[in-house]
Amino acid sequence: MLIALALLAALAAWAGTETTATGGTPHTSGQTPHVSGPGEITLLPGTVPVDEEVKGAVRQALIQAQGVVGTAAYYAISDVQAAGDWQFVSVVGLEGLDPSMEWNLLDHASWYGLILLRGEVGGLWAGAVEGTAAFSRLLAGVPDAVLAGEARQALDPLQGPVAPASSYRFPWEPGTSMVYGSLGVHDAGFPSVVGLWKAVDFVSDGNTSVGHAPNRLLAAASGTLSYICRDGTSVAVRVGDLLYVHLLDHSGLTIGRTYGPGEEIGPLRPGSFSDRCGWASQGGGWFHVHWGFPNTPTFSAGGWT
Repeated sequence: MLIALALLAALAAWAGTETTATGGTPHTSGQTPHVSGPGEITLLPGTVPVDEEVKGAVRQALIQAQGVVGTAAYYAISDVQAAGDWQFVSVVGLEGLDPSMEWNLLDHASWYGLILLRGEVGGLWAGAVEGTAAFSRLLAGVPDAVLAGEARQALDPLQGPVAPASSYRFPWEPGTSMVYGSLGVHDAGFPSVVGLWKAVDFVSDGNTSVGHAPNRLLAAASGTLSYICRDGTSVAVRVGDLLYVHLLDHSGLTIGRTYGPGEEIGPLRPGSFSDRCGWASQGGGWFHVHWGFPNTPTFSAGGWT
């Protein structure tokens, strides 16, 4: 698939740039602490601190959803958002790991999504993975004070899969430009979902005096934030059917937040860095967005196809 961004490509001259278990209804933590053998699931260290009860509920939810989350044997928790008796847990499935078991989102993710947990008696948690009937039932019980009704519907794949937007805008300020990355349109980086996603890198030094885009990432289409990878260095988020990688962290990046086209998502991390939610090699004043999008026969943004 090609995306014709000749104008942007012409600008490239200024670019510088452990615990283990195996696999209806929500499952409660503490019921099956370890099962070994075929189909084994291992929860690797993630990006945020998580207590053992939550880990147990996440493992059990993954066990019950093995037909939904794919074939990965390794998973990690990449964010937890707590609200009273509810926790929204972002989880990534991992493949292609070396013996060190170190991972990062772009090189090893084969699946990523949301697990919803509800507090139970005795400090346990009931949980389910997005895309399952159990998740739909749990989500329907989240009060409006925690998650608005429109956000609940947007977070439930069984209410209708996220449909690609009919048109997209570029994710930066109108009237300015970003450099089309040297890799062009490339695999999004996720080894087992490259047939479903592509990506492109857009780069800027923030020099608005010569028309370069400021460090202010904008939503390319309307959508609800449904997955977060947050590692203390940078943040990656899924909003609608798009992925935005290399953001700086801030309090507005929350599950269920809905954006309109052109609404600010946040600033990008400048300079070189490397952590589990992304990495970049670029000059100190430079920044870029790794922008993932559906691998459809045609994809149009800002009037370019």
